[in-house]
Amino acid sequence: MFVHFRFCSKLSLYGVVSNLASEVARRTDVLELLDGKSPVSIAAAAIYLANQACYEVNKIATVSSPAEIAEVTGASSVVVIQTYRELYKHVAQVLPEEYHLATYSLSAH
Repeated sequence: MFVHFRFCSKLSLYGVVSNLASEVARRTDVLELLDGKSPVSIAAAAIYLANQACYEVNKIATVSSPAEIAEVTGASSVVVIQTYRELYKHVAQVLPEEYHLATYSLSAH
């Protein structure tokens, strides 16, 4: 999903967070985990999940609220949170193995 790089750039998220968000969205798409959800809502949820995981594992985070992600993506903050919650149910499938330790600290909000 190409939208991550554009959104991450607008959020000043580069490198690890941006790449992880892209990988989360790719795995979500390949595994057809959130069929019926818009690409924008999946992108927003993937960015939020990647941000949280990077904070837990690498202590890297610059965006802490779904509202900031919503503002950039055009999705509502409610949609970001709801889609994140659905995505979180599949966290072991969408996060690369090196981030699995983070799933103990992440919550479904």
